[in-house]
Amino acid sequence: MVQLRLAVERHAKTMAFEYPDQIFARLKPALLKKQQHPLIFATRVNWHGWHEKESTIPDGFCALRYIDAPPEKSSRYLFIEIDRGTETIEPSARNLRGDKLFRGNSLLRKLVVYGQGFLAGSHTALFGIPTFQVLVVTTTGERVRQMIEAYQKHLTGPLYRVPPVRFLFVDIETLVAQQNRILTCPLCDGLARPITLLG
Repeated sequence: MVQLRLAVERHAKTMAFEYPDQIFARLKPALLKKQQHPLIFATRVNWHGWHEKESTIPDGFCALRYIDAPPEKSSRYLFIEIDRGTETIEPSARNLRGDKLFRGNSLLRKLVVYGQGFLAGSHTALFGIPTFQVLVVTTTGERVRQMIEAYQKHLTGPLYRVPPVRFLFVDIETLVAQQNRILTCPLCDGLARPITLLG
């Protein structure tokens, strides 16, 4: 979040950064009056026979505003997930089906909640945002590869079809090599295609 804010400040003529309270004030002011955690991303999932409400709390949430862009492309809403290399990416086959996926903690669990929430429009109902992407920052390029593989394996079939641009992945090694210039750093989407945050 800090890197993003500082990077946007260096592009102040063309971009602006918004924290969650600024987003809510603009799109859903009622959230600012709630006593509960305002950043619970909850949605009803349909996962191999499990049809219940599941949720996740992102590590960060912000918006990048593109000043000169047309209205439909003027904002990028990012849920941020920080992976320190200790979290399971995809659980074993016996813990993958039904409610078992949601009883454990794995990156795939979070991707499923975000992905099915996107398909259901939960992001708009919860936060007032028209769309979003999930930026996952992890430790190594190998973990990026494994995350992309998990997305392709579980969230691109006929039942789910979560667009690959919903998920962006980058590793710390790549960020350091790019001198921590996160706006121009090549991120990978769910098909391992390069994307940047500049616009």
